[in-house]
Amino acid sequence: MADTIVKDEDGNIVPPSKRFNFRKAETYYQRECSEGLSYGERLYRDEKAWAAEVDKVFAKKSKVAGGINLRVMNMPLVLELTGAKSLPIDMNVTKMRKINKPKSLPDGHDITGAILKQLPSAIADPVMVLKPNAKATYSNARIVVTGLKDADDKTILVPIHLELQKNKYDFNLAASMYGKDNNGWLIQEIQDGNAMYVDTKNISQWLSTTRLQLPSGITIEKLSNSLPTEVDLVNMRNTSSNHRFPSLTAKPISGSLRNEPSKPTCIIFMAYIAIYRQYKQGFAAFRNFFFS
Repeated sequence: MADTIVKDEDGNIVPPSKRFNFRKAETYYQRECSEGLSYGERLYRDEKAWAAEVDKVFAKKSKVAGGINLRVMNMPLVLELTGAKSLPIDMNVTKMRKINKPKSLPDGHDITGAILKQLPSAIADPVMVLKPNAKATYSNARIVVTGLKDADDKTILVPIHLELQKNKYDFNLAASMYGKDNNGWLIQEIQDGNAMYVDTKNISQWLSTTRLQLPSGITIEKLSNSLPTEVDLVNMRNTSSNHRFPSLTAKPISGSLRNEPSKPTCIIFMAYIAIYRQYKQGFAAFRNFFFS
C-alpha cells in the first residue's frame, strides 16, 4: 500500500517519525483541535486543500509521484453516523489518474479534475450510504452514493475502505470514484437492507431525476424512521464544535446522539502529545549519550 502524504497547517510534510498515533484516531499533531472552527469551516478548509492537491496531480508537468496517497478530507460526520471510526480519508494518486482517463481505457471512468475537487462535499452530504453486499470483495467499507453525475449523467459512487494502516498511520481510503451504469442496482441495495444512511431530500430529488421508484412497501418516511437521516446529521453538526478531534466511541445512532469531546478534553489530548514528544526527545538523547 502506498505511503500517505501528511501535512501540517502550513503545508509542510510531516515525516512518519513525527506522526502520532492515538487509538487509531487522527494521527498528526493537534491539528484536529483547531480553535473555534465550525463544521462548515472545517469542511471548507478540507475542500480548499484537496482542490490544491488535485491541481498539482493534473498539472502539465506534475511532480506528484503516482504511488502516494493524498488527504481528501478529515472524517465526515455522516460516516460516523454509520458506525465508521473517525479516521481521515485519503486517495491514491495513481487511482486519481486512472479514473480521470476516458471510459474506453482500462480503469478509466472519465472523472474530471473539476468533479474530483467536489469529492469532500459530495461525501459529506450524500444521497445515501450503503454497506457492501454479500458479493463485495472488501467487506469493511462504505459505499457513498453522491449527488454528483459523470459525463454520461450516471450517479457517481465512492467506495471507502475503512481502517487501513501504513507505517503506523491509520486512515480510510477512497478506493475509487465512478458513475454507476445501472441505477436500479441502488434500488435493489435498499430492498436488500444495505442502506445505512439516507438523506430524504437528496433521495427524493435523485428518484425524480432518475425516474425510479423505491421498492414496493418501502417509503421515504419508513426509511427515515429506521435509518439515520439528514436530521440526525444536522443535529450532530450543531453539537460538534470540536468534532474533528478524534472520536473514540463512534457508534451507530440509536435514539440519542453520542456526546462529542469537549474543549478541555481536546486540551488534555494536546498536552498528552506534548508530553509524548518530550519523552521521545529525552529517550533519544539518553540513547545517543550512552550508546553512540
